[in-house]
Amino acid sequence: MNEKEKVFYDECLVFLDHFGVDYSKEVIELTSGGNSCIMVATEWAKSFPGVSINSVAIYVAEKMDKKTVYISDYEYLDEE
Repeated sequence: MNEKEKVFYDECLVFLDHFGVDYSKEVIELTSGGNSCIMVATEWAKSFPGVSINSVAIYVAEKMDKKTVYISDYEYLDEE
């Protein structure tokens, strides 16, 4: 990974932290809420315009050689 990719990757981790995505597990869980795209003028709009939270999670999973799984909202609520 070159320096530019490393900076972007690190920014992706901060982004996922902000949205509460746990990338520390062997399998990163994707949710329906993660399909939301960054479209409005927020702190993330410059780096991730039109990108979904799940897209960033999938990118990070690939870089970490991990898998992703889409969980239903019902499964997620049962865990709480």
